[in-house]
Amino acid sequence: MEYIMDHIKEICECISVFIGLIGLFMAVNEYRKSNKVKRATYIDQLTERLKSDQDIRDMIYVFQYDEFEYSEDFHGSELEKKVDRALQYFSYICYLKEKRIITNDEFMFFEIDISQALRCKDLIEYLYNLYHYECEIGNYDPQGNGIENYSFGSLIRYGKQKGIIPDDFFIKEKGHKHYLNFNL
Repeated sequence: MEYIMDHIKEICECISVFIGLIGLFMAVNEYRKSNKVKRATYIDQLTERLKSDQDIRDMIYVFQYDEFEYSEDFHGSELEKKVDRALQYFSYICYLKEKRIITNDEFMFFEIDISQALRCKDLIEYLYNLYHYECEIGNYDPQGNGIENYSFGSLIRYGKQKGIIPDDFFIKEKGHKHYLNFNL
């Protein structure tokens, strides 16, 4: 009789473990579903901002048709504020990709707008000026790795990684438009 009771006890323990595993599996499955919904909602919010923020929409159009002109009148203008707003948003999206907060598949929703912006010649000139200006004001890394924190850094790194930003971007040289005072 004792043998039967021990055997029943073992069967009950096995059933309890099995039920626990089923519960764990169901919890993990629900967590995954919930996480997918949260990610989809987050991506939707990011893409919605592209559609609803008029300054960013305006600048996407300007960049897309290469109508942006970087001139000496640019700094301090309303256009600079719009450009910076769009670039800050693009850089944020690139930062999310860089830190693997969003996947490559999720990044595809933004990639064409970002790539088209970086193909705008005068926008590269503006970014070039900002980068080298910030080198002059002390953000330069003495190890020769460039500057640590600079405006639109994730966006610039993405452009460099994709081969959109030219190799000479990080070399201060003549031949680029020069509207910021590098020699402070």
